[in-house]
Amino acid sequence: METTHVIVGLGNPGFKYRKTRHNIGFMVIDELRKKYTVISKKRTRLYQTFEININENQKAILVKPMTFMNNSGAALRVLIDKHDFQLNKILVVFDDYHLPFGKLRIRPKGTSGGHNGIKSIIEHFQNDQFPRIKIGIGQDEMPDVIRFVLGKFNKVEKKKLSEIISNTSEACCFTLVYGIDKAMSTFNKS
Repeated sequence: METTHVIVGLGNPGFKYRKTRHNIGFMVIDELRKKYTVISKKRTRLYQTFEININENQKAILVKPMTFMNNSGAALRVLIDKHDFQLNKILVVFDDYHLPFGKLRIRPKGTSGGHNGIKSIIEHFQNDQFPRIKIGIGQDEMPDVIRFVLGKFNKVEKKKLSEIISNTSEACCFTLVYGIDKAMSTFNKS
């Protein structure tokens, strides 16, 4: 029997935000689209979806909300209601400025941690019980967090970025195939 999973990468739509730290979730979705054949795709006002086969028994719907980050929950709510997906079966991928650059943290649930995209999802569902992969974008001494997350990666970060994106896309598929507990013990390294 075939199983369908959903991977949501958080980011902001538009060329202006394409290569910013806050869009690393979108970058992971783009990487998965490159690694696997896209069977079908759809674009609505609220989201883009791409269907891929992970293996012969499992497929995934890759999702990019087309709302801005602060309203990611609205797009996800419409998608879930329309397709009858379960929130606790959706894997959300996003940036975390509290984590050192490139560090991954896989969690089965949790608070927003100050991330506005996650905060929006929690508010729209009144529920924080969904798995997630946080990608460290590094802490900065800048007091302006918004300017930092909406900024572009520096030269040092750019050199490591493709490896981080590739590793995260691998962690996504591993999580779906082997389960969150095994994924946490494999990818949540100190």
